[in-house]
Amino acid sequence: MLRTVKNILLTFAHRLGYIVIQKSAFAKKITESDVNIIKQEWLDEVVVVSDRKFVLQKLPKAGCVAEVGVGYGPFSREILRALEPQKFIAIDLFNGTAKDRWGKPLAESGLTHLAYYKAQLVDYLHEAELICKEGNSWEQLALFEDSYFDYVYVDADHAYSSVK
Repeated sequence: MLRTVKNILLTFAHRLGYIVIQKSAFAKKITESDVNIIKQEWLDEVVVVSDRKFVLQKLPKAGCVAEVGVGYGPFSREILRALEPQKFIAIDLFNGTAKDRWGKPLAESGLTHLAYYKAQLVDYLHEAELICKEGNSWEQLALFEDSYFDYVYVDADHAYSSVK
């Protein structure tokens, strides 16, 4: 049976021993019962970093990388630059508009969200194969076999109900 997004994330953090912590409104919503979900032995060799870019410096290059929730591409460019993956799978709803908080460059471009995203990566792809999957993260991730990805970076919907 395919793992859920939650299991993929826990396995990823556990295997690599990395966890990214950033200040956000989400941090204020974590309760004591939420903390008990994480077993202490999973954290024994964890390295805490102050910025997600530092994690990229510690990961091996090449392989198959997915980013879930790519937005308009700024961190996709960072991933491509740092990891030089052979295959990069971008998963997003790709339904951005000029009304959202990042929409101004999109509106000025006259492109669809997906076309704008692809245009942002042209100079960063090198030999990487770019595959864009449009839709909900849990549905798109379910299309791939377990262990398909070397790394998955998740920055999708920030509501707990969407990622639990």
